[in-house]
Amino acid sequence: MKRFGSLLVLLWSVGAAAVGPNPSHDWRSFDSQHFVVHFEADDRPQALQAAAIAERVLPGIVKDLNWQPRSKTHLILFDDYDLANGFATPLPFSHTGIFLTPPDDGELLENSDWLELVITHELVHIVHLDKVRGAPKFLQNIFGRYPLLFPNAWQPTWLIEGLATYHESDPSQHRGRLDNALFDAYMRLEVQNGVKGLREINSSGRAFPVNKAYLYGAYFYRFLEQRYGADTVYRLVDGYSDNIIPFRVHSNPVAVTKKPMDELWLEFQQWLNERFAGGNKPAEGALLATPAWQLDTPVLAADGRLYAVVDDGIRRPYLSRLGSDGEWRALQALQAGARIDINRRGDVLIAQPEICNNYHYYYDLYRWTEADGLTRLSQCGRYRFAAWRGDNAMVALRNDSGRAAVVLLDRDGTETRTLYQAFDNEAIPALAVSADGARLAWLSKQAGQWRVQEMQLADGSVQTLLQSDTALLSLRYLPDGDDLLSVRDQNGVFNVEQWSRTTRHVVTLTDANAAVLAVSSAQAGRFVSLQLVHGGYQLYQHALLAPADKAVVAVSASDAGQSAASETSAEVATAATETKPTETAATATATNTGDATTVRVENERDYSALETLAPRAWFPTAMVADGALAFGVELFGQDAVGWHQYTLSPQYEFSEGELLGSLVYGYDQRHFFAVFREMEVTDSIENDDDEEEIVSYELRTAAQWISMAPWLRLDHRLRVGIGAAMARETYELVDVGRITLQDEKLAAAFFSYDSRRGNWWSEGNNSGQYLSLLAESYDPFDGEYEGRVYRADWRGQFALGHTSLALRLTEAKGDERTEPFELGGSYNSEQFGIPRLNERDLALRGYDNGEPELTGKRARLAGIEWRTPLVDLDRHLMVPPVGLNRLSAAVFYEAGAAWTDASKPEHYYRSAGVELLAELKLGYRLGLLLRAGFARGLDEPGGDEVYLQLGRSF
Repeated sequence: MKRFGSLLVLLWSVGAAAVGPNPSHDWRSFDSQHFVVHFEADDRPQALQAAAIAERVLPGIVKDLNWQPRSKTHLILFDDYDLANGFATPLPFSHTGIFLTPPDDGELLENSDWLELVITHELVHIVHLDKVRGAPKFLQNIFGRYPLLFPNAWQPTWLIEGLATYHESDPSQHRGRLDNALFDAYMRLEVQNGVKGLREINSSGRAFPVNKAYLYGAYFYRFLEQRYGADTVYRLVDGYSDNIIPFRVHSNPVAVTKKPMDELWLEFQQWLNERFAGGNKPAEGALLATPAWQLDTPVLAADGRLYAVVDDGIRRPYLSRLGSDGEWRALQALQAGARIDINRRGDVLIAQPEICNNYHYYYDLYRWTEADGLTRLSQCGRYRFAAWRGDNAMVALRNDSGRAAVVLLDRDGTETRTLYQAFDNEAIPALAVSADGARLAWLSKQAGQWRVQEMQLADGSVQTLLQSDTALLSLRYLPDGDDLLSVRDQNGVFNVEQWSRTTRHVVTLTDANAAVLAVSSAQAGRFVSLQLVHGGYQLYQHALLAPADKAVVAVSASDAGQSAASETSAEVATAATETKPTETAATATATNTGDATTVRVENERDYSALETLAPRAWFPTAMVADGALAFGVELFGQDAVGWHQYTLSPQYEFSEGELLGSLVYGYDQRHFFAVFREMEVTDSIENDDDEEEIVSYELRTAAQWISMAPWLRLDHRLRVGIGAAMARETYELVDVGRITLQDEKLAAAFFSYDSRRGNWWSEGNNSGQYLSLLAESYDPFDGEYEGRVYRADWRGQFALGHTSLALRLTEAKGDERTEPFELGGSYNSEQFGIPRLNERDLALRGYDNGEPELTGKRARLAGIEWRTPLVDLDRHLMVPPVGLNRLSAAVFYEAGAAWTDASKPEHYYRSAGVELLAELKLGYRLGLLLRAGFARGLDEPGGDEVYLQLGRSF
C-alpha cells in the first residue's frame, strides 16, 4: 500500500468533520416548476415556503443575467446548523443548500426575510455560475458539466460573491447587505485607512475585514452601475461566460468599459474615496490599548467589572475579564460564537455551539462560576442566546426549523415553559430581562419592520414599545427597569439609544465613527459599547442620561410617530399572543413571501439518492508509453444531500487487455472505499512493423476500506473503526508467465482521539493533541505476510504567541513475518483522524528510504518542530493567475530507529533542517500549501536532502 497512499489523502480528509444531515431521518422531496426541493419531513412547511420564494425570485435573476438554468435546480433545506448560511454550486449539477436558522447579529441583520435573502443570494450564484456560451457551451454539449468548462466559477471570489450581494440588495427598502448601515461602516473604515489594492482582494487573504470579498465585490458592481450604467454589470458577466481559457479577468472589462481591470480598479478606489469622504470622527475614550480581533457580548457585572468573549485570532476564544490595566484575564476557554450574560452573584451564563448526536451543530447553555468552573446545562437545546432572570432562572431564545421561541428555564437548565412562540417569518435577534425579573423584552423583525416587544412575566401580556423601519441590534434593561438601551440604525450609522418608559423619549447616547455592534448592561451610571474599528473591535465607556436630562430631551417627528404607533401595535401583539399564533403567522407569510400553498407541488416522495447519483460529465483519459495504449474516462458525482460522493476513472489497456484506473467512494463521511490499478511497462521491443511491442510490465493494485463510528465534539473527536486493505504487485512476462512481487492483505481496527485546532492567524493547528492506535492483522487472508502489527501515533501542537511548537512520537511493532518498517524520506501523510492502513514508510528527513540500518520489524520516531509565520503577502497576479498569501518557516529536529531482534534500538539516527511553507493560490480558487525544505542526516548513512512537498510535515 505504501506506493498508493496519496490516492486516499483527499478522501480521508473529507471524513474529518462528519457534521451534516443525518441519513436516518425522514427525508422527502417534491418538484416545482424550476426546482427539486429536498427536506426533512418535519420541515415541509418551510420547504413549501422556500419553493414559493425561489419560484418568485428566479425570473428576475434569469432576466438580469440573461440565462435560464438548463435543468431544474436542487434546493436542499438544512436544519442541522445553528448558523445563518447557505451554499450554491453548479457541480456536479446545480444545487443550493439553505440553512433554516435566521441570523441574529452582524451584516445579515437587515430588512429582508431570511429565507428570501439567502435564497436570492444563492440563486444568483446558481444562474451566474451555470451561465455559459460560445466554446465552453459547445464543449459542455460534448463533455457535460466538467469543472473547467464553467468560466464564471473560475473568477476571483470577490467577483462571484459581490454579484450575488449586489443583486440581493434594494437600498431603498433597506434590503440586502449593500448600502446597509453595517456594510457602509466596513467600507467607511476601509476608505479612512486606505482602500485595498486589486492584487490583495484577488488573494482573499487574512486581512481584516474577513467579509472583504462580499464587501468590495458588491460596491464594485454598484460603482459599475453608477459610473457606466446598470446594464454594464450584466454585460461584464456575459463577456466572461465564453471564456474558454479561464482567468481572463484583466482584459474582460475592456469590451464593456474600454478599460482593463487594473485601470478600472483605480477608478473604483477614487469612487469609494469620494462616496465615503468626510466621515471620520474623533475617537471616543477607548477601554482597550489596541483593537481586539473578535469581541462578543460585553457585560458589566454588579461589581462594575467588564466581561466579554475575546478571540485574539491565535488561540481559541475565552471568557475574559478586563483588568484595570486594560488587559484581559482569560477565565474559561469557549467555542467560537459564544454569547454570555452575568447575574448579581457573578455567575456567567454562556450560550455556545456544540456538536449534537454526531451530526448537528447546535447551541447549548453552560454556567461558569469562579468556584465550580464550567457546568453544562443542556444537551442539543438550540439556545442561541440566554439571559439571567434573577439568580436562579433563565430566559433563552430557542431556534427550531428556523422558528424562534422564547422559553423560561430554571437554574439547572430545565425548560419550564414557553413564554412566546414567534410567528412565521418573525426573527428574534436579541432579548433582555429587567433587573427585578418582572419584564422581558426582545427585538422582533417581521415584514421589514423592527419592534421592541415587552412582556409582563406575571400575566404574559405583550406590548410594543418601539417601532423602526431600520435595523435594531442589541438590547439591555437599565438597573431601574424603566429604561432600555438598544442599538439602532440611525441615518446609516448604528448607535446606542436610551428609551424611557416614563417619558417615551428615545435619545441617542453615542456618536460612532463606523458602527456600534452591541451594548453592555449598565452599572453605576455607565455602560459600554462594542464598536467596529479598523482592524477589529473596540470597547468604549459612556455615561447614561441623568433623570433630569430625560425630561427635557426633544422627540423627533419620526419618534413621535413610532410612539403613537406602539400603542396600536401593543394591542395587536397582545391579541396575537392570546389567540392562535400559527394562524396569524400563516397570514403574515402569505403577505410577505407569497402564499406557499399556491406553489404547484408535484411528485412528492421519499428522498432517493439514486435520482441524482449518475455522473453529469465525462472527460477522456489516455496512456501511451512503450507499446502500451490505454483509453478511459473520468467521472464524478454525488447525490443532492451529499451522503454519497465518488470519483471513477476507468481505463482499458488494449495491448494486454488490462483494466486500469481508480475508484474513490465515501458515504455519510463515515464509510470510505478506494481502489487503484496502474500499469508500468518495464521492457519493450520494436517488431517487424517498427512498432513498440511490450515484453514485460508491472501491474500494481491497491485497495482500502474504512468504516468508523464517531463521537464528535468541537473540543475533541473520538473515532473507532474497522477496515481492510490490500496491495498486490505482479511482474508480467508477456507469453511467459507472472511473477508475484507483492501480495499483502490485512484487516484492521483503530481508535483515534483528536483535539487539535487552529485559528484565523495561527500557523495551522497550534493547540491540541492527536492520538491514533492501530492494530493490523495479515492472518485473516492468504498473502505474503503473517502476524500482527501495532502502531501508536501522537501529535501535539502548542501555541507560543504567534508561533507554535509541534511534537511527534510514533511507536510501531510487527510480528516476525510481517512487512518491516522503513524510515527515511520527507513524505509524511497528514493525520485526519482516519488511519492509513498498511503504511510501513515513516518519514525521517535527511535519510534515503530503504537503508538497511533504518529497516526493521520495530520502529520508533520522535520529532520537534517550531513554526512561525514570516509575512502575509496576500497578493494575487492576474497575468499569470498565481497568488501567494502567507510565507512561514519551520525549524525541526528529529530522531528515529528501526530494529528487529533486540528489545530496544542500539542507535538512534538524527536529523535537523529548515523548511519554508508557502500558501499558494492558483487561478484565484485553488489553494495549496507548498513545503520546500533542506534536511541533513546527522549520522551515517545520512546526507543532505532538498525536497518539495505538499502539506505540513506532521
